[in-house]
Amino acid sequence: MAWLIAVSGLLEWLGILLYVGLLLSTLRGAGDLRQHPALRAVRPYFGMMVSGWLLYACLNLGLLTHMVLAQAVVVHQAWQHFAIESFLGLVLLPVAFASSVRMLPLYLRLPVADWPVRGTAYTYLVAILVHVVPSAPCLSQLAPQASADLSHLGMLLKGGVILWFVWQLDVLT
Repeated sequence: MAWLIAVSGLLEWLGILLYVGLLLSTLRGAGDLRQHPALRAVRPYFGMMVSGWLLYACLNLGLLTHMVLAQAVVVHQAWQHFAIESFLGLVLLPVAFASSVRMLPLYLRLPVADWPVRGTAYTYLVAILVHVVPSAPCLSQLAPQASADLSHLGMLLKGGVILWFVWQLDVLT
């Protein structure tokens, strides 16, 4: 029965690849980005989302395959935590940011974003990398305290970017 777990991981990986492929072909079909400035503004968030999906799919497949080959009952907990943090930071939050920047002004009658949305996206990307990368088990074992401190710094920076984003959307006032 253990091989069914590896097959399920492979099927999930194939499903994610199909989803990402369809998403990319849809975005390519939008044509010239100069004609779609709204899409250009949120493109970094979509880039994070695509990379997050691919990272999570590969990590999950690798973890499930390792679990089956090692005849373990569960996946490696530290790597699973890293995969989940990567998914949250690179997929869920960027999708929420991109949707918020485009939909909230429309539905809540807020002013259209005239602030550097792309710059905020790149700052968020740096913050999430500083938060998540040091928590990778292979890095955190090298210098546990420095890794934890750097990850906490990234968490603070990520929180600051989120607060900045919400403030710039003008939802609170």
